[in-house]
Amino acid sequence: GQDDNLSVYADTRHAALVTFDREFSRRRRKYPIGRHIWMRCAEPRAAEVFQAHLPDVLEYLHREHVTIEVSVDEIRATSRAD
Repeated sequence: GQDDNLSVYADTRHAALVTFDREFSRRRRKYPIGRHIWMRCAEPRAAEVFQAHLPDVLEYLHREHVTIEVSVDEIRATSRAD
């Protein structure tokens, strides 16, 4: 579907896809394609939350086919190697 096309498009450009979409993120966690960042916070707080976790996000982005979950209180990553 369209979500898979976006994931493949971002991956071929070595870009990370950032989203608030829960279902999309769950599919990417189950079937990883590229680098996916799932913002698990209110949209108005996204920049603040992302900035607070930026060093960890950058570290996780070195993984291949990873889903990074970013929330106010924590960050975690799931990849094919996990």
